[in-house]
Amino acid sequence: MLTKTALLAIIPTGIALLAGAALPLQAASDAAIGLEPGHPLSGALVWLAVGIIITLAVALLLRVPGAQRRGD
Repeated sequence: MLTKTALLAIIPTGIALLAGAALPLQAASDAAIGLEPGHPLSGALVWLAVGIIITLAVALLLRVPGAQRRGD
């Protein structure tokens, strides 16, 4: 049986490995999306826009409070 300490080491390592494996996939999809408009940064722009839209949708669904200003 794995101890709590071992799990706390294995889980982040697994997540990091999955994220590292996804980087070449994102680079390939950026290149494929960039071919259509003719500029290589177009794919990155599409991914950025999609990420912002998904982040805002999740924040609205979870009703995340906005930043509060501090008094002077």
